[in-house]
Amino acid sequence: INSEAQITLPNGTVVTLRQTGTVPWGEQVQLEVVAIQHPGQTAPDPVNRAAFTLTFRVPGWASLGMTLETRNCEVDTSIWPNYLLEHSVSGTWRAGSVVELTLPMPIRRLVCNPLVTNNNGCVALQRGPFIYCVEDADYEQFTVLQLALAHTADISARHDPQLLGGVTLLEAPQGSAVMSAFPIYNPDSVQELPCRDGDDLFPQFGFKGGNSPLTSEPLYVERNVDEWRVPFRAVPYFAWANRNPGAMKVWIPLR
Repeated sequence: INSEAQITLPNGTVVTLRQTGTVPWGEQVQLEVVAIQHPGQTAPDPVNRAAFTLTFRVPGWASLGMTLETRNCEVDTSIWPNYLLEHSVSGTWRAGSVVELTLPMPIRRLVCNPLVTNNNGCVALQRGPFIYCVEDADYEQFTVLQLALAHTADISARHDPQLLGGVTLLEAPQGSAVMSAFPIYNPDSVQELPCRDGDDLFPQFGFKGGNSPLTSEPLYVERNVDEWRVPFRAVPYFAWANRNPGAMKVWIPLR
C-alpha cells in the first residue's frame, strides 16, 4: 500500500519514510527515506544523517527467493529472515536512501492434507497473497462443477485493468481445462416436493416443504462420458460473485 509516515527515534530525530510498490499484483516494494529532522531544527536538512534499523515483515508466500537491495546508505548489518520471517537492515541513512524488496510471486499449486478426503486429487492455486478460484462466468455453456485442470497446464498470470476494477488472472491455453459431459447439478431439473408449506422435510439441512430442491437427475447412470477441452481461467477468490450468478470452486480436480 503506497503510504507515508513520520517516525520519531528515541533521541528525538524525526524520520519521514515513504513506501511505494506494485504489491499485491506486482513483486516490487520500495521504502525511501524522504527527510530527516534532528531535535532543535525547524525543518529537515538534506545533509542530515541518522543511524537506525529498518525491519521488514516478510510474508510467508514470499519467504523463499525474496531479495533486498539498498541505495544511498551505509549498511552496517543485514540480517536475513529469522523464524519470525523478519529481515532487519541496520545502517546510517539520509534523505534519498532507498530499500527495494522483491517478493517473488510464482504460481503455486497447493494440495490439501489427505485426511480431508473431499480434496484428494485436487489442487488450489495461489499467486502472491491471493488464493484463486474458478467460476461459471468464465466458462460459457459449462459449469465449473464439471471442470478439471490438466496436469500439463502451463498457467501464466495476466493483469486485466478492466476486469473487476483491475485484477491479475491466472490463465492457460486451449486444452488446459477439461469439461466432462454430465453435470453434477442441473438447475433445470429442480422440482418442488409435494408437501405442505412449512413442513420440516430435512431439518438438518433447513429444507422446508414447498420450496425444497429435489433433482430429477438419476443418482447413477451408464453412459459414455464425453469431454471438451477449453482454455483455463481463474480469478482471485475475493473477486468472485461480482459478475453473473453461477457456481465457484477453489479445489480443482487434476486430470
